[in-house]
Amino acid sequence: MTDLGATAGTPPKPIRQSKRAHALAIIGLILIAVSGPMAKAGAFSPMVGMLGFAIASLLLFIALIIGIRALLGNRHSNVLKNTLTTWLVVAAGLGVTVLNIATIVGTSGAPAIHDVTSDVSTPPQFVDIIELRQAANAPNPYEYQDDGSAQLQIAAFPEIKTIVLTESYANAFAEALAAAEAMGWEIVAAVPAEGRIEAVASTAYVGFKDDVVIRVRDDGNAIAVDIRSKSRMGKGDMGANAARILAWKKLLLN
Repeated sequence: MTDLGATAGTPPKPIRQSKRAHALAIIGLILIAVSGPMAKAGAFSPMVGMLGFAIASLLLFIALIIGIRALLGNRHSNVLKNTLTTWLVVAAGLGVTVLNIATIVGTSGAPAIHDVTSDVSTPPQFVDIIELRQAANAPNPYEYQDDGSAQLQIAAFPEIKTIVLTESYANAFAEALAAAEAMGWEIVAAVPAEGRIEAVASTAYVGFKDDVVIRVRDDGNAIAVDIRSKSRMGKGDMGANAARILAWKKLLLN
């Protein structure tokens, strides 16, 4: 059985669809492989890297649709010789599409905030990080601005609060610093005399930079440890700062 729509010298429709799907998938995968690492390396901004990923996702979604049509069009014939590679195209498109949907669903309930702290009354303050944010022309100010975000944070992430440790100040500071280093953050300052640790955290794919400050205090009865994570750009962080704090907290307490 052959493609009735094919003419002499023209490949059957399923093969034409398969070739289009392959081409789109290859371009999309190359964009994904290049956009993030190059943005993280500083070749262009993280926003451009995310744009590249968005375009790649669209191309792979289109490849998914065309690939499925090619497979369905070939189900009663043997004209499509590269069925296996078409299935790989469909798998790649489906994988990226599911990843994007899962990310959207997983972050849909996150409040539109970009500054998260365990102490909303007297949050830890940046010192050495200020110069870095200014040099990067960060749109978000380094000061903590409670424009209603504190209540949004408390409602969404009630587990983010001051950590109380019953051990020596020196040990608590060392453990807080070790947990920050284990997170892979770039340590900007570690000042035991002030109980202050500052670091820069970069997102895994395109390297968006967020800033973190940890405060360790001895209140006479126990050691109080607070942390703050703030994005340099964007009104909302899709829950990234809260997730970062909770991951660091888990390392600290384990």
